[in-house]
Amino acid sequence: MKYNYKLYLFILIIILILLIINLNIHKVINYETNYDYNNYQVKESYNKNYNYYYFNISSDKYNYDFVIEHNYTNKRKLISDISEEDINDYHCIKLNIYNEWSNEICTNGSDYYTDYALKNITNDSNESFSYANVSLYNSDKIKYKAYIWNNYGITDLNNQKEIKFINTESYNNTLYYQYNNRYLIFPDYDQTKTFNKLYIIDTNNDSIDTMNLKYDISFNSYFLGDIDSKIYLVDIDNEKEYTIDINKKNITKINKNELGKIYEKELKDIQFSKLIHNKYEFTYNNLYNYELDNNNLYMYYHNSDNKIKISNNKIDNILSYYKDTVYYQISDSIYAYNINNGEYKILSSFEWNFSSNNKIFIFNK
Repeated sequence: MKYNYKLYLFILIIILILLIINLNIHKVINYETNYDYNNYQVKESYNKNYNYYYFNISSDKYNYDFVIEHNYTNKRKLISDISEEDINDYHCIKLNIYNEWSNEICTNGSDYYTDYALKNITNDSNESFSYANVSLYNSDKIKYKAYIWNNYGITDLNNQKEIKFINTESYNNTLYYQYNNRYLIFPDYDQTKTFNKLYIIDTNNDSIDTMNLKYDISFNSYFLGDIDSKIYLVDIDNEKEYTIDINKKNITKINKNELGKIYEKELKDIQFSKLIHNKYEFTYNNLYNYELDNNNLYMYYHNSDNKIKISNNKIDNILSYYKDTVYYQISDSIYAYNINNGEYKILSSFEWNFSSNNKIFIFNK
C-alpha cells in the first residue's frame, strides 16, 4: 500500500512538471533577438500587446522595417529567405516568413517606398455598380462599406438604401465622428446654433440610435479623437471639453483649471486656450499609422521612424483607416491602399469635383 502511494505521488509530480514545462513553452512573451542573414543584420522581436513580429533589416547602406501579424511561436530567427531587386536608385527587399512573402519595401538610403508606389502601380478598376450618382469599384477585392451624406441623413451605397434622421435639409455636414470602424455620429441638425442630441448609426445593421445630452453644445465644435471608449469633443464657443461614451450614453465635462486633455501617444494635460484657438487631433501609435505631408501619403509602423510612401498620386485628404487599410480622396475618386494588395480605386462621382467635404464615409467590412 505504501509502495502504491509513493508511485502515485511520483506520477503526480512528473505530470505537474510536464504541465509546467508545457505552459512555459507555450507562454506568450515579448522577446528580442539579433542575428545575421546573408549580408544583413536582423533585429527580430515580438510584441504580445499588438500581436505582431517586428523585423529591422540593416546593412552598411540600407535600413528596413517590416511588421508581420502572426500568432506567437516558440521559434526564433524566423526569416527563411530575403528577396532583393534594384529599381533605378532604389534597393528593394521582401522577407519570407512562415513560407509567405511579405510586402516589398524599397529605399535609396533616405526615402522609402512600397514597390507599388515606386513602380507607379494602381490596380485595375472594375466597376461593380452605380447608385446615387456614385460608381463603386472593386467591391470583390477590397471589402468596404461606403456611405455618403444626402442632406437628410446618409445613403448606404453598398445596400442602395437611404437612412434619414433629420427633417430640415442640411447641405453642409459640419460636425460628425466616425468611431471604431462601426459607428457614424452626427449632431441633431434640426436644432440651430446649439444641439443636445446625437444620432448614432450602427453600420453593421444601419440602425439609428439617439443619445440625449445634458449640455447644449455649440455647432462650432470639433472632435479630437477617441481613446479607451471615450470620444473627446471641444466646444469652442462655450469653451468646454467633453468626453462622450456612446455605449453608456454618458457625457462628461472634463476641462478645469484652464486645462484640457489631448492624446499624443499618451493622455496628457494641455492649456485649454490652445484647444480653443487651434484644432487639434489625437496622435496615435498604432501598428499601422498614416500621414499626409504635402499631398504625399506615408505609412509608418508602430515605434518606427521610417515613413514609407505608399502612393505616387497626389492625395487630397485621408478619409479613414483601419489597421492595414487606408482610404483617401484623389479629385473625384476614392482609393484604398492595403499593405498586401496595393492601391485600388473604389468610388467615384463627378459631383466630388465641386463638393465633397464631410460627405463620404468609408468603413472596413
